[in-house]
Amino acid sequence: MERRLFIAVSLSDDVLDLIENELNIIRPRFSNSVRFVPREHWHATLLFLGDQDESEIAHIREAMDEVLRGSVWEPISFNSVLYGPTRHSPRMLWWNATESTSENLGTVRDRLARELERRGVQWEHEHHPYHGHVTLARLNEPPQDDTLFISAPATCGTYSIDLFASELSAGGANYSLLYSLEKE
Repeated sequence: MERRLFIAVSLSDDVLDLIENELNIIRPRFSNSVRFVPREHWHATLLFLGDQDESEIAHIREAMDEVLRGSVWEPISFNSVLYGPTRHSPRMLWWNATESTSENLGTVRDRLARELERRGVQWEHEHHPYHGHVTLARLNEPPQDDTLFISAPATCGTYSIDLFASELSAGGANYSLLYSLEKE
């Protein structure tokens, strides 16, 4: 049986509270053409692995253990809410990570990718620099003005890196946590 898998950073409740408060302030600025992502789905994706045979989950967990156990976990910082992706026509509302957080998480992503490859896990690689963000909303139509910048700084010292299964349905995606490593 195949499962649609991804590895993501899950943030602490106090940081999610902070962005939820910010979203409550700016939510009235948006029309019905914006679908806000439920709080329980807020995460920063590191690797989207796509459809994987269930037997690969053990290899993915082993790769996560190899890369993450005993590693130095840098605090994660966010600085703004903006439209994304920035290099294309915006389709989402993002909580944007700082440049240093994106670089640090990019290094983790690349190490995970190498370890997964070493263990024979195959997926469609993304060969661009990592840009850390949490998707807060999806736009049903392009914004009238694609410039948006709302200062929303936060630093998260407590977080986990998790393996999720995603099941698509008519009502949206449903996530199941399969494995979790917390900062030690």
